[in-house]
This record gives sequence, C-alpha cells and structure tokens, in this order.
Amino acid sequence: MEKEEAMKSIYSSFNVMTLICSILWLSSCALLNSQPINADHVSRTEITDDEISEASGLASSRINNGILWIINDSGNSPVIYAVKTTGERVGTVRVVGVKNNDWEDLASFEIKGKSYLLVADVGDNKAVRPQANLYVIREP
Repeated sequence: MEKEEAMKSIYSSFNVMTLICSILWLSSCALLNSQPINADHVSRTEITDDEISEASGLASSRINNGILWIINDSGNSPVIYAVKTTGERVGTVRVVGVKNNDWEDLASFEIKGKSYLLVADVGDNKAVRPQANLYVIREP
C-alpha cells in the first residue's frame, strides 16, 4: 500500500510540474509576441458588468484590437467575456462540456497564425483537487 501511495504522490507531483512548465512556456510565447507598452496610452477602466463579478483572468485579443477577454473565478459559469478597453462587454463565449471548478488565469497565444485562448482551471486553495485542467479554445 505504501508503494501505491508513493506512486500516486510522484504522479501528482509530475502533473503539477508539467502544468507549471506548460503555463510558463505559453506565457513566454505571449511575451515574445507582445509590443512594449507606451505609458502615454495607459488608462484605467472600470468594468461594471454584473456578470463579471469575480474576474480572475485577463488576456488581450490577438485578432480584435481593443478587445480584452475576461474570466470569472470559481463557482461561476464556464464563460469567457469579451470586453472593450472602455469596460463595455461586447460578447460572451460559453465553453461547452467543462465546469468552472476554480478558473484562475487566462492567456492568449498564437500557433501557426491561429489565435487561441488558454483557461487555467488550476485553483486549489485547500489542496484537495486530484487534478487541474487547461482548456485551449480557438479565439472567436
């Protein structure tokens, strides 16, 4: 029994390390393609949409200038919101077939000229989840 528990622990640690490496790799890809921010053009925007009540991830659209993608944290619907940089929601995308267990982050990236969004369902405040999930969808 001890050997089985040790193997589960090793497998779990491997999954966590694989997940962390994947997120870091995708983040570095996004940084390679990003443009420097001109401080003269930075502004503050308030999002007052009632459906975006616990935003936990934000990513810039790679195909629609001025659009940001936002996700809510745990307990909310598996939905990604499209929001203008003014804070106005302009669209909603439901991710079918998944649950928002504890969505924590969102990234946008490109592979072979196609844009994707990556949702990281990795939250685990009580360290009880047996697995974490990464959902990759084509950017609408």
